Amino acid sequence: SNAPGVKQERLSDRIYSYKNGDFTILKPNKTEKEINESLSKLLIKADEKKYKYDFINGAKALLNRWFGLNFKTYDDPNRKICSMFVLPYALELDMVNELDDMNNLFFPQDYIRQHKNAKVI
Repeated sequence: SNAPGVKQERLSDRIYSYKNGDFTILKPNKTEKEINESLSKLLIKADEKKYKYDFINGAKALLNRWFGLNFKTYDDPNRKICSMFVLPYALELDMVNELDDMNNLFFPQDYIRQHKNAKVI
């Protein structure tokens, strides 16, 4: 999941696109079977519908965090924040803790801040 939307993409291509940028990989401490089952569900969901990236709710949520504002965010059924799309599977695999305020949105950096039973690579 990334700014162009939620879609399948080769990890090597995605990492290469960062050039010298930062990226993080979380590896769950689960069995291969558990990981594959969760990943299969995620890929099926990604194949069922293509989502556009939710820039509006993302911007509002970041402004709320940075400046203590109170813009309302909502789960748009046609748009997704990449990290919110993956969150149910990360929670299922016990990789992250939920945010204290789940009315807020979960961003990629939250996977680093909230990682739990996962190895950070």
